[in-house]
Amino acid sequence: MIRSERPITVTYSRGEHPESTHEIHGVIVRGGTVIDGWGDIDARYFPRSAFKPFQALAVIHSGAADAHGLEPRHLALSMASHSGEPKHTEAVMAWLEAIGLDEAALHCGSHRPFAEAAGDDLVRKGQPFTARHHNCSGKHTGMLTLMRHRDLPANYETYEHPVQVAIRDIASRFMGCDLDQAPWGYDGCAVPNYAVTLTALATGYANLTTPPDGYGDAAGRLLAAWAAHPDLVAGSNRFDTALMLATGSRVLSKQGAEGVQGALIPETGTAIMLKSADGSQRGTEQAMRTLIERLEDSPTIDAAVLSEHWPAASGNITNARGDVIGRVAIDIPN
Repeated sequence: MIRSERPITVTYSRGEHPESTHEIHGVIVRGGTVIDGWGDIDARYFPRSAFKPFQALAVIHSGAADAHGLEPRHLALSMASHSGEPKHTEAVMAWLEAIGLDEAALHCGSHRPFAEAAGDDLVRKGQPFTARHHNCSGKHTGMLTLMRHRDLPANYETYEHPVQVAIRDIASRFMGCDLDQAPWGYDGCAVPNYAVTLTALATGYANLTTPPDGYGDAAGRLLAAWAAHPDLVAGSNRFDTALMLATGSRVLSKQGAEGVQGALIPETGTAIMLKSADGSQRGTEQAMRTLIERLEDSPTIDAAVLSEHWPAASGNITNARGDVIGRVAIDIPN
C-alpha cells in the first residue's frame, strides 16, 4: 500500500497567485485492500448521497423491486441525486402512481431543482417547488416501494423503521462495519445517514463487484442500472453524469453533499472515495477526474464528452466575458 499522510490539494489561482486551496482526503480500495490513500482515511465522515447505492440495494434485495415490476430506470432513480428535470420528476410521479401513492407520501421536503432551466420554468409558470423536485425523491420512492411491499407504517424515514433497519443491515454487510454502532444524523432529505470511514465506504463500493453470499443478483442489477442511466443518476451539466458518459459507464460515479465523491470501476473492482475538508464539491470533482486519469488500468476519459457535459472540465478559470484568468492545479502526494 502507498499511503500519504498529506491530503490531495486542489488550488484555484487567479493570474499566477493562489486564491483558494481545498484539501481532499481520499482512499482507493481494490480487492478488499487499500492500495492508496491521502490524508485521514480513518476519520468518520457522513457519506451523504454517496450512501444511496446501499439504500437502493435494500429495495432490490428485499424483493420489493420484483414485486412492483421495477425496471432499471427505477433502480437508477432510487440511488439518484437527480436535477429535477422533467425526465426525473415525470418518472418519479409515474412510479408513485404505479405503487398506489401520490406526492404527499414523499417525506423528503422540497427545494428548487438543481437544473437551473427547470427551476426557471417553474417560476415562469407560477408553479411551486414540491417534493418531486427534491433530488432525493427517487430514493424516497424506492423506500416507499419497500414500505408498501412489506405493508409497513408510513413513517419510513425514522431511524427505528424497518426500512431503515434493512438499509443499515445491508450496508453493514458490504462495508464490513456495524452501522447500528455508528454515529448518525438525519440527512438533508430527512432519512438517517451514518458517519463511516472513507475506507469502509470505499470497501462497500468495491464489494458491489464481489458481493457477500446471497447478494450477487441485487448488486449486479444495481450496477447494471447505474451504468445504463447516467442521465437519471444526476442530470445535465453534472459531474456524475458527465464522467459516466465520458467513460461509457466503465466508471460509475456518485456524489454526496459536503464534498463527498465516490467512483467505482466495476471491471477491476476498484473504488475511490474522496472527502473535501471544507465541503467543496468543486475540489473533489477535479481530484476525482485526475485520479482516474492517473490510475493504472483505468478506463480512458473522453475529454471532449466530459467537456460537453461538465463545464469545469477545462480546468480554466474564466471571468464574465469568457477570458481565461486562472487555472486549477491538483497536487496528489506520492
